[in-house]
Amino acid sequence: MIGLRFRHASTILYFILRWQVTGTGELLRDIMRHWSSGVSVVSASHQGQRQGMTVSSFTSLSLSPPLILIALARGKQTEVLAMQSGCLGVSILEADQQSLAARFADPASEGLDRFAGLETFTLATGSLLLTGCFAWLDCRIEETYQAGTHRLILARLADGGSQSAGRPLIYFDQSYGSFSAGGEPTSPKRYKGPDR
Repeated sequence: MIGLRFRHASTILYFILRWQVTGTGELLRDIMRHWSSGVSVVSASHQGQRQGMTVSSFTSLSLSPPLILIALARGKQTEVLAMQSGCLGVSILEADQQSLAARFADPASEGLDRFAGLETFTLATGSLLLTGCFAWLDCRIEETYQAGTHRLILARLADGGSQSAGRPLIYFDQSYGSFSAGGEPTSPKRYKGPDR
C-alpha cells in the first residue's frame, strides 16, 4: 500500500516538475498534438515580394460579417508582407498536397520564393492563391493583435471558393492524413465580397 502511494505521489511530482521545468509552452505543444486540424497555406505579397507559409492555426470567426482568424509567427516574411499589404490569401490544401504543406513549412526556404514554379491565381486583393486547392479565401485584414510569439490576424473575406469534391489535408500528431465525408459531392461554391 505504501509502495502504491509512493508511486502515485511520484507520478504527480513528475508532472508538477515537468510543468515547472519545461514550461507551459512545451506542455501545450504536447497536448495540441492530439488536436486534428486542416492545413492551409497563407500568402501575402507587397511591392514585388511574395511569400507563404503553412498554417493550421486558422478558423472562421463570424458569418456576418464574414471573418476569419489566423495566427502567424511574428517576424516571418509572410507576416511582415501581410502587415504591409493589409491583405492575405488562404489556400486550404487537398489531401494529395502534402508536398505543398512541407514546402511552405520548411524553415530553410524562409528567404526563398516558395511560389517559384507553382501555378497560382489572384482574386480581389491580388494575394496569391494556389491552383488545385480544396478551397481558397481572399481576405482584407481588419484587426491584428500580438499574442506571444504570434500575431493574431482578424480578416474579412473579400472573395473565395471551393472545389465541388475532394478530401481536405488533415494534420494530426505531427503527421498528415485525410478525411472523407459520406454523401454525394456538392456543386462548387463561390463567394464574392461586397467590394468586388
